[in-house]
Amino acid sequence: MRVPERVNLRPLSEADVDVLDQMENDPLAVGQHMWSGFRDPKMRRRRWEEDGWIGASSSMLAIATPDGAMVGAVRRGLAT
Repeated sequence: MRVPERVNLRPLSEADVDVLDQMENDPLAVGQHMWSGFRDPKMRRRRWEEDGWIGASSSMLAIATPDGAMVGAVRRGLAT
């Protein structure tokens, strides 16, 4: 995937949660050296429904192209 020169940070959308779930639970989606093993497949959705991944102790934002397509994510705080 080619990442454009300019990207934006934005809150996660519900569709982004599906992409993150695939990246988390499919070793082929991120590559063998980036995959950290299987996790609870509903963990990210529960967190998104709870606070949209914007919380006091941890937060996650989507890295997006100017047209809004997610190309990655950044996280601050505790891993949840």
